[in-house]
Amino acid sequence: MMNLKIFSSKKLRYMLPTFIPILFWWLSSFPAKITPDGLDSITQFIDKNYNNNQPIAYTLFIQITSVNGNFLFITSLIQSLLMTFTLWRILLLLKLGKSDRTRFWILTVLLSTPIYGSLAVTLYKDIPYACLTALALTSIANNSKPTARNVINAIFLFAFGSLFRHEGVFVMLSLATALIILSLFRFFDRLRMLMLAMVLVSASLIFTALNFSLLKAINPSPVKSYFKYASLLSDIKYVGVVNPILLEPKTRIFLEDLKSLESSVLQNGCITNPAIDSRSLNFRLANSSGPYALKTWLSLFSSNSTDLLIKARFCRTAALLPFPFSSGPNNINWFASGVTANELGVERLRLIPFLYSFSVFLEKSWTQTAETIGWPGFQIFTLILSTLILIYRYKVSQYLLILPLYMLIRSMILFLTVNVEDFRMQLIVYLFSLPIFIKLITLFLRTHEASNTETSNSN
Repeated sequence: MMNLKIFSSKKLRYMLPTFIPILFWWLSSFPAKITPDGLDSITQFIDKNYNNNQPIAYTLFIQITSVNGNFLFITSLIQSLLMTFTLWRILLLLKLGKSDRTRFWILTVLLSTPIYGSLAVTLYKDIPYACLTALALTSIANNSKPTARNVINAIFLFAFGSLFRHEGVFVMLSLATALIILSLFRFFDRLRMLMLAMVLVSASLIFTALNFSLLKAINPSPVKSYFKYASLLSDIKYVGVVNPILLEPKTRIFLEDLKSLESSVLQNGCITNPAIDSRSLNFRLANSSGPYALKTWLSLFSSNSTDLLIKARFCRTAALLPFPFSSGPNNINWFASGVTANELGVERLRLIPFLYSFSVFLEKSWTQTAETIGWPGFQIFTLILSTLILIYRYKVSQYLLILPLYMLIRSMILFLTVNVEDFRMQLIVYLFSLPIFIKLITLFLRTHEASNTETSNSN
């Protein structure tokens, strides 16, 4: 007879509602939401022609978890469960809710939204990156002194998480530098700051060893020149649209040969297609254009075109910067849970058509809130402000500051390097911003209620 004692566990009963949104998004997207990035990774291992345009770690992650692409629903389920566990760890870090039961209900509500649930079942490298990095941050951001286990967990989680984004190691090293600087201020425990910096440096070293081993074992083609210099090409394109006389004739011809000036119209100081459109791009020319693009960009930057280059960046990626440095998304891809498999020409099995239709309805309804919820810069601002209030007004752990500090550093690196802004790039911000904001609201209401009770008793 089957042992049913496990079903008497209170925690399991509290956990059961959480599986409802997990199953809903998983079944409605079955086998998975396949994005162009995900399709690129799948094509690589099917054709046995690997490259590092998408981090090779994510290509291998899909290949292994889906058994060579045959069971993509396993990959989407693993990502969904990873997202669930990460949110749960964040709720525990913040001590959000008075009991596990409350925390599970908060978790259920969060997973019901497309911002978490839908994105989790999408084949994007940002899912494992954001979740593993967030888990690393939860290991070192609490008020108590980190144990050896927490330190080791953080080192390996940072290292493995950074394998899924090309800028990951640069963010770690930049954050380590910032923590060393913070250690000079009396407000922080100097040894604690230096220890956290060493965690990040150690993770960077392990990342380097892991990445080198993967590249050596798989021997993928290097990142194509276009992907390295796409942001520079887009800056040059902006100058060519706004004030073409600033470009040398050979540069204008070069852009025309790239077919990068098509459908580019000025609107509110920005062009309607501020980034290079890869759908009409001459890839052969683009992949050999790296040195010339860098030389041209440096020449423009040192001339009187600096303001146009800066404007080009803000037109494309301003939404990644915190408010008030950005004025909202200009070119954000919402909901950014990607395109459906059908749109990519991939055969899709809809287990329950009604669930698929309802999930599309939910995503479209969230599309209307893109100006605020889909604005990463506003979420970073909310995260910074909420964290500061929690620390100075409600005396929570001062080491929570490492969260907005990480987000600020990463947003600056993305602003300087990526070709186009995208909501999912800042998923790690959303993992923390909404729970921290909820924590702030609950503390405010609790304090207000206590104050009213005290006033009533005194009367």
